[in-house]
Amino acid sequence: MSFNSHKRKILDISLPLSHRGLHLRSCLNHVANQIEMSRSELILKIRNEIGVDLNQITDEITLLLGLEILESLRRKTK
Repeated sequence: MSFNSHKRKILDISLPLSHRGLHLRSCLNHVANQIEMSRSELILKIRNEIGVDLNQITDEITLLLGLEILESLRRKTK
């Protein structure tokens, strides 16, 4: 699936938060590949610089903030 396909699933509020979190981590994989970082390096970078742990999606705010961070990183590399 593409980044945008996963994004649509993230934004689908009819899906459980845990399922939407899985799609966020798939988006993370797309961005990590695009910026030539490992998945774990990117998770650590985001956690250290912004304070959001994309391995621990516990609420809607964290989910949407994670998506915004990934979209921002993605735009910077285009």
